[in-house]
Amino acid sequence: MPGDVLVWENGRWGHVALVTAVTSSYVDVIEQNVNGNGKSRLTHARGRIGSRPNGWAPTGWVHAKDNRGAAAVDAGAAGGDGAATGSCGSVDDNGIVVAADRACFALGGTPSHLHAERGQGYAGDLVWTHTTDDSGVDHSATWTLNVARVGTYRVEAFVDADVAAAEQAKDRVRHGGTTSDVVRDQSARGGWRSLGEFAFVSGGDQRGGLGDNTGGYSTPCG
Repeated sequence: MPGDVLVWENGRWGHVALVTAVTSSYVDVIEQNVNGNGKSRLTHARGRIGSRPNGWAPTGWVHAKDNRGAAAVDAGAAGGDGAATGSCGSVDDNGIVVAADRACFALGGTPSHLHAERGQGYAGDLVWTHTTDDSGVDHSATWTLNVARVGTYRVEAFVDADVAAAEQAKDRVRHGGTTSDVVRDQSARGGWRSLGEFAFVSGGDQRGGLGDNTGGYSTPCG
């Protein structure tokens, strides 16, 4: 986002640049000691900034106070208040897959900080943003279930290893009046990842989600 700072480090040398504009394919920056006008355009794809002509790749992305954003989540939708718009039906022994187009899935946060990637993730939809070290959640993904049959269910999350990079992603599962947190490294392995088995009771107060406050400083999640 404009106002952010990109950081490069190469041994005892370093370099910084101020971000002035961001699109899905490039990042415009203002920087010193690079060219005559002090402006550069860097490539940008799936949350990663391309290397400079000298081979240096950015080692950090520092967000301005109001430019904070989450780890990659498997969904394709605009931001909002984080509240589901409807039900995905009842969950029984057959289980359920909550994809991007399900009414029980919702994204929360500033829409401009949530970046959709078509052709990525489960069923070709994925949203990524940036992680923060804040104590509270700024952006989130939440799914809400109506469990018809009381029992223990295995909960899994789909991870696209080509995009996800959060090493301390915290999934939160609400089940049977209890909340369980599961911390996982999204960058370690892609595909379906088990979050564990949880005892669910009947009713609609069963949900899960992922927030952007992973505990690390903001870096590109891609």
